[in-house]
Amino acid sequence: MVLRLKRKKSFTITETLLYIWAILLILDGNSVYHALSGFDLHLSFVFGLFSWIVYFVKFGLKFYRSEIRVILIYEVTVVLYLILRWQAVPKENFVALFMISVPACFVLFRRFTEKNEPYRLFWAVTDWVYLLAIISLILWLLGSVLNIIPTNTAVNVNWGSIDHLKGYFGLQFNAQTDATFGFSFYRNSGIFCEAPMFSLWLTIAVVLELFLRTEVKKSRVIILIIANITTLSTSGFVCLGICFALYIVNLYKNSSGILKKILIILIPVVLIAVIAAAAVLVIYKFSTDLNSSGKRMMDFVYGFRVWMDNFLLGSGFSNMYEIYKLKYGSSISSSYTGYSNSIMAVLATGGVWMSMYYGISFWGMFRKNRSMPRNHRFVALVYLFLFVITIFYARQIAAVFLAYGFARLSGTGRRKPTD
Repeated sequence: MVLRLKRKKSFTITETLLYIWAILLILDGNSVYHALSGFDLHLSFVFGLFSWIVYFVKFGLKFYRSEIRVILIYEVTVVLYLILRWQAVPKENFVALFMISVPACFVLFRRFTEKNEPYRLFWAVTDWVYLLAIISLILWLLGSVLNIIPTNTAVNVNWGSIDHLKGYFGLQFNAQTDATFGFSFYRNSGIFCEAPMFSLWLTIAVVLELFLRTEVKKSRVIILIIANITTLSTSGFVCLGICFALYIVNLYKNSSGILKKILIILIPVVLIAVIAAAAVLVIYKFSTDLNSSGKRMMDFVYGFRVWMDNFLLGSGFSNMYEIYKLKYGSSISSSYTGYSNSIMAVLATGGVWMSMYYGISFWGMFRKNRSMPRNHRFVALVYLFLFVITIFYARQIAAVFLAYGFARLSGTGRRKPTD
């Protein structure tokens, strides 16, 4: 009787810690609370430390010698980069991401994989995103669109410039307007600084639910998709199309008989429709917002030019000053200092040195592994696409996927652990 009570208590503590871990991760991911003006919650650092708390509470001091060697080599190379770029790197965020969070999440993924729960960390994240999707749909419709519920919250956020955002109960904010259908209305931004950031999290949740769940929870996926549509994010629409096409392909692989014959005909039609819809959306976006579209294209150019100035080390990881200097010139202090993709940001600010870690992680995510479902590569494909078109390379969600790729590449520890 005593043993059963202890096991139940341990399970409850673990779940509680994982959900706290997940909400800290989401809040750090360009939410309003990450960007509060004049009040820094240090969410990145808190998340990194909490990741180790989760590990020690759940698994104690269990480490494999191979893990210790890998982490030591990794930490030495990261510290060496920091020393070489000491004056240029924002140190707190760098330390939190690479020196604290990545090693912690790396061993967390490995321990949960040993327990045949390789995606347990992800499920806590998708549960939160699903809840935020439901809340946002209700408050966005009743508040932002229909004005039935008045705004009752206001915050100042530093999102390139200081913006005053009004919202509802601290759970929904009016951050961006759109005139897609001929009249102006608020896009669904949830608790994030802009709608594309909310779309990023919704897309990650959709792809995890579709391709890593043993049994797809259709009602949950539908809610996530509807919420994603209300963000009116072009990248979100394209990613949803990609997810749908990959889901049909996966369905074909796992089907037989008449269904398989139907899917043989359906797959080319779906692929053509997805490509056509994506093309229409992109063309429409370019035609209605030439300024924004042009800036996105030029971001690649500016990033490449800064990277060429220091091929190996970059301008200092996550230090965007050199890019902004090219992009805005003398008006850098008063302009909106935005950037639109992660891949060139990593190359420009981190050079080949820091890009190496991301490259190794992607290799791990795409690498064939018999212990993982075949469609885990679909997750890697969508994540790579998001990495190319969205800016989140220096947030903790990127650190978690870095660790996930490293853990997949290394497998699980099989030798006797050190205690």
